[in-house]
Amino acid sequence: MSLDFIKLLKVIEENRMDVFSTSKLAYKLGVPSCSIQNYLETLANNELIIRIEKGKYCRIYVRDKFVIGSSIVDGGVVSHQSALAYHGIDKDVPGQVYISSSQQKNSKTVFGNRINFIRIRPYKNFGSISVTNNNGTFRVTNTEKTVLDCFDLPKYVTSYKRLLNRLKDIPLNQEILLEYGLRMKNLSILKRIAFLFDENIPGQYTIFLEGVKKGMNSKYTLLDPGGPEAGPFISKWRIRNNSTVGSLLNR
Repeated sequence: MSLDFIKLLKVIEENRMDVFSTSKLAYKLGVPSCSIQNYLETLANNELIIRIEKGKYCRIYVRDKFVIGSSIVDGGVVSHQSALAYHGIDKDVPGQVYISSSQQKNSKTVFGNRINFIRIRPYKNFGSISVTNNNGTFRVTNTEKTVLDCFDLPKYVTSYKRLLNRLKDIPLNQEILLEYGLRMKNLSILKRIAFLFDENIPGQYTIFLEGVKKGMNSKYTLLDPGGPEAGPFISKWRIRNNSTVGSLLNR
């Protein structure tokens, strides 16, 4: 196949390759990766495409942090604090993006945004939806999976207390929440949420609460996993309330 700069740009535009690797473009063209590397470097040096990292580029007008962040790593999904912001549950954090993937990837800064890659086990990589806007397409965890992820790894949430305070106001499908929670294989997540629902919005999530009860174990779980080993033991949900946050929900 005869190659030139115009042909490469045309293929990129026609296929809406917002973020792409050398190998992905080469596959589209049906040529070896090595045959187009110099072309891409020249296009990047002339600012006709943008080099994100070695062997990975984007179209010059693509700036959406979610589109770029989720495309850098295979199977990337907008999650945790970024997903909370997308769903309107909590505020965005300027200059920060949180992306989950089963692949290992070091955090990096692109266009002024620090992209934090969170490696999760493959069996936890589910529960996302596809979103397309004028800048491209990305995947983001749905509301139920977002809440579960944040209770699973609260260190990727800006304010754990604020999340707990917002929990009663988040519209959740309790069947999906229970199903997803069981798939996460971390009973501590379900116990924390069940305790908070039972204490603060009784009667609204009965199916979820009954489902958690059936899988209950005897081990006590800290309400705040980053907090001290202190506080009263709540035997009903095998929770140790090591935080004053639970009472804040009623304010």
